[in-house]
Amino acid sequence: MDRILSDIRLALRRLRRTPGFTLVAVLTLALGIGANTAIFSVVNAALLRPLPYPDAQRIVQLYATRDGDLSTVSPPDFTDWREQAGVFKGVAALNSGSDFTLTGTGAPERMAGAQVTADFFSVLETPPAVGRGFTPSDEVVGQNKVVILSYALWQQRFGGRPDITGQSIEINRMRYTVVGVMPRDFEYPQGAKLWTPLAFTAEDLATQRGAHYLFVIARLRPGVSVEQAQAAMRAVSERLAVQYPKTNKEWRATAVPMREALVGDVRPALLVLLGAVGLVLLIACVNVANLLLARSMARGRELAIRTALGAGRSAIVRGILTESVLLAVLGGAAGLVVATWATSALVALQPDAIRGLGPVSIDGTVLGFTILLVLITGFLFGLLPALQASSIADVSGRLKEGSRSATGGREWWRARGVLVGVEMALAVMLLAGAGLLIRSFVRLVQTDPGFRTEHILAFDLSLPDASYPKPEQSDAFFTRLLTDVRALPGVEDASGIYGMPLTDFSYQISVHSLDGRVLSSDEQDALSSPQIRVVAPDYFDVLGIRTLRGRPITDVDNATAPRAVVVNETAARLYWPGEDALGREITVGTSLGLDRGRAGGTVVGVVADTKDFGPGESTKPELFLSHSQMPVTFMSIVVRTASPNSDALLSSIRERLRAIDPNVPIYQARTIDQLMGESVARPRFYMLLLGAFALCALVLAAIGIYGVMAYVVGQRTHEIGVRMALGARGTQVLREVVARGMRPAVVGLAAGLAGALALTGVLSKLLYGVSATDPLTFIGVAIVLGAVALLANWIPARRAARVDPAIALRSE
Repeated sequence: MDRILSDIRLALRRLRRTPGFTLVAVLTLALGIGANTAIFSVVNAALLRPLPYPDAQRIVQLYATRDGDLSTVSPPDFTDWREQAGVFKGVAALNSGSDFTLTGTGAPERMAGAQVTADFFSVLETPPAVGRGFTPSDEVVGQNKVVILSYALWQQRFGGRPDITGQSIEINRMRYTVVGVMPRDFEYPQGAKLWTPLAFTAEDLATQRGAHYLFVIARLRPGVSVEQAQAAMRAVSERLAVQYPKTNKEWRATAVPMREALVGDVRPALLVLLGAVGLVLLIACVNVANLLLARSMARGRELAIRTALGAGRSAIVRGILTESVLLAVLGGAAGLVVATWATSALVALQPDAIRGLGPVSIDGTVLGFTILLVLITGFLFGLLPALQASSIADVSGRLKEGSRSATGGREWWRARGVLVGVEMALAVMLLAGAGLLIRSFVRLVQTDPGFRTEHILAFDLSLPDASYPKPEQSDAFFTRLLTDVRALPGVEDASGIYGMPLTDFSYQISVHSLDGRVLSSDEQDALSSPQIRVVAPDYFDVLGIRTLRGRPITDVDNATAPRAVVVNETAARLYWPGEDALGREITVGTSLGLDRGRAGGTVVGVVADTKDFGPGESTKPELFLSHSQMPVTFMSIVVRTASPNSDALLSSIRERLRAIDPNVPIYQARTIDQLMGESVARPRFYMLLLGAFALCALVLAAIGIYGVMAYVVGQRTHEIGVRMALGARGTQVLREVVARGMRPAVVGLAAGLAGALALTGVLSKLLYGVSATDPLTFIGVAIVLGAVALLANWIPARRAARVDPAIALRSE
């Protein structure tokens, strides 16, 4: 212990005597350690931190699967799974696409919620903090008008009243009895403010086996593994496929741990970012190792004296490692400051898909990671300089301060060259990954979505079924509203759609018949199901969607007119290959829940394909129906405005809406530009982070190469002066110094390109329109880093070429 304390005191004194070296090393490490800590805080929140439910590792999500793709579950399948699986302590279903309008307690407010079965809270083992959960009797149609509130809703709208249970509130213009309030931190699904019982009618269970819209969670029985649950679900689904071949022949079932289900495709991207920021830290370590190597080289005479006086190799190694660990501790402390700032920036930047996985913060786990990182880092960048400094064979030579001792000899140059090469290789791999993501993102945002995005305001409306029970009432409401909105100043046109683009809306229904011929179940399975969207007149004009043939949906397509359908190019090509789709007949296998017969009709128009699921997603076949012929109670209103400022216009629209029905609120108001930005938020997040890491790597590599060469040139001043005094020209010195410095850089560049080609395959799922081995990206990276290395070598070499021989000779 006395030796360790003595080494620490000596290391602190040495660091105080060289404040410039200490500051550069600490700031370099702070950048690397801080960036790693910040990214790890996101990884910890998304992948490592336990879910906020008791024994959460035993909770799984159950999926229907077809061709390897995970899907939601139909009500009949859910009830069969619950009864037949036998490996679960409890199974619950939720319909998370449920939004509710709360009225009667102030202004009407639309809020997210979920319809859940009675076992939902017991599967999560999280009972209400106030009142009770749902019971099986609450699942009976007619007895399901009860509600459980979130803690935030209880506080905000009801003042945290202790007598809230048993009170009646108005939801969707119907009376519900409050039976419970959930704990403060409970929020599942994300954003839910209230929960109501999910009740199935006998007709639902008899006719909806093909209607997949439920999310299902389950808790494993004690002693049952996930693998056993998966086997049980496969067995159940295979029995159902035999029992119900028309709807279940192609479907199987599986169980996925809840953590894995929540993370989804975010995990690979986060691990890529963690690996990338790890490369930044390695580059920082190489830089500091180079500084320590140069520092120990300059201390060669001191170390030789210590060796001559009896200091053993272990003492020298211990002293230099102590100094490196102290630098790492100081860098770690500064890195926590950097991490605090960087974490705040990440929270502001991260898209909803990542934000919803858990709160990002620097907690005990992250602090533990940082401490471990500091210790590993200190040992990593101090080991090579310590071993190199301790391998002093010629003590007398070291004591003579000759030119060889000044430059450190061949073994010192070889060590520095290896470090420069490693630094270049790591920088190449980071820049290649960042370049691919940047090119991919540029391709993504340049993709034409097929519709206008500027000066389009959109907002959602949902009519309560209790107030608008008949289809014609819904149609009359939206017709009047659109007429009033079109008359407002600043409005160029307005329309509505059920199935707003860029909102992840998906209502995919199999084709029932083509041109009057009913398709068999095998034909339906083989044919891609279309997306169903219901539009009001002028929708295609408002969004600037081109009508290629025929006409769009107009006012003539009213309730008494023949059923009209508009299809996109993909649907026309898929359902009538090589033929004209105009005048053809198509129906789908549902009535959209309205008593109007099957949805579909005669194709009156073909419109251009649009990127409704985002610019990076493939186009799906789409059928557009007339709202007057297939009224729905939910629509997104789209308004083309003359000005980008929509706040004043939104206030005017709210006034017109209150005059029609004061109990219908506007919610999710946004512009199409904002929706487009949200659709590329995740690739933008990945690109910005990897680009920032690559920039750090580029700067660190440039500084590292320049620092090494500047130091070497400074140490060789006397040698260069002698050579120039003997007749060497400045250009010869310039070429020699640059060539010597570029050799390890070129080797590192080649190794980095090879490593990048091997590793960028992990980015393939994050790329759009760009290959993971894109030659332009790799050529560009090689040119940029080669130019940076050349400049970093040329500046000190130019200074060496201008050395005055007389001054250089006197300096020795």
